[in-house]
Amino acid sequence: MPEPRFGLWSRQLHAKAQSREVEAEADYWLNLGSEAGTAWPWSGIVSSENEKEEHDQGSPTEGQVKGEQADCLLKRWSTAEDLHDLFLAALVFGWCQATGEDDCYVELEHHGRGEVEGDKPQRTVGWMVHHFPHLVKMNRDEDSLKVVETVQRLRASIPNEGVGFGLLRFMSENGSIREKMGGIAIPRLRFVYRSRLNDTFRSNVSFPIMSHSVYGQESFMDPHNPHLVFYAHRNKEGIGWRFRYTPNQCPIEKVHFMSQSIKEFLLMHC
Repeated sequence: MPEPRFGLWSRQLHAKAQSREVEAEADYWLNLGSEAGTAWPWSGIVSSENEKEEHDQGSPTEGQVKGEQADCLLKRWSTAEDLHDLFLAALVFGWCQATGEDDCYVELEHHGRGEVEGDKPQRTVGWMVHHFPHLVKMNRDEDSLKVVETVQRLRASIPNEGVGFGLLRFMSENGSIREKMGGIAIPRLRFVYRSRLNDTFRSNVSFPIMSHSVYGQESFMDPHNPHLVFYAHRNKEGIGWRFRYTPNQCPIEKVHFMSQSIKEFLLMHC
């Protein structure tokens, strides 16, 4: 069996949650939660288009950049980390354009396979992904390159790649900290960057992974359900993205507008 096994890994995380290092992160997360605007901009708004279309419709919620334009972007942002930040900046730009707001409160995702107590669970069998809130403030009239730089700077400031948020919220034995962390609102907007995962695991194999996510749907109760999820990835043709959304919380025309804004933002950097 690959080491460390998942049970041992879980116990190591529990011990880490009690450490001074992780407890010191509480101020960061609590300050972030206090600054974030948590009101959803489209609550209860259902457009006529929503009533006519099915939840999982096609082109309005999908987009891609390919050919020479994609090559240009991939040459400039060549690593998975670079592309993650570029897509996050594009999402922030599209969100602020669609909502008229100057900040974007978004839930990020990390693979969770970082080192703890000297152990690296690269081959450990188990689901280790963790989610955490992130806040990006920007000026809607800001230069697009400046938006990318702001996103990179803010993401780099996240302590321990965000793992401390879940450790403090769910695993801390300090009741006061756990209660305060539990009061932080979970963003209703989520960003998921899959890099080239689709090429590897959703190709022509005997048991491919399904081509859509079921996380956050009817089997999960609030606050796990995001209203809007932005998935981004690389593929053989270039780069692409799609949205999954709750129809009675996200007018289709707004999602369509965000997708168009994201493409315009990316093309600015070609």
